Amino acid sequence: MSNSENIKIFNDAVSKIFTLLYEDFPSPMDLGPDHFSITSDLGGIPTWQDSDWEPIFHTLIWLTQEGYIRTHGYSHGICQGAVLTQKGLAVLRSIPDSVSGTAPIGEQLSSAVTSGAKDVARGLVEQALSAGIKIILGQ
Repeated sequence: MSNSENIKIFNDAVSKIFTLLYEDFPSPMDLGPDHFSITSDLGGIPTWQDSDWEPIFHTLIWLTQEGYIRTHGYSHGICQGAVLTQKGLAVLRSIPDSVSGTAPIGEQLSSAVTSGAKDVARGLVEQALSAGIKIILGQ
């Protein structure tokens, strides 16, 4: 898989993760494959391909390690008790410089994910992660 394809998958996963956690904040959630439209029903049992879940799972771990989300851990491939950190919430409540309007990134991201505007959502993820760097640097 090419690097640009990996980044696209990463941005799609981040947009969905941020949307889910922003909409339910401050309640923690367990995140698994069923949240990402990668499951199928096999005789009443939800199933998925590890190759579909693995990049999303690694994205969850990366977001945790970088301080955007906090979890209670991972068990059987499920991210347990995920919630936005102060940094994650600050990023999603920020208003991007390059977008007209006054809606925070989190609200714009939620609308983009809900409407299926993946390119818009990917752009907002990039802005959110850039805002995270500014927070770290105190800018």
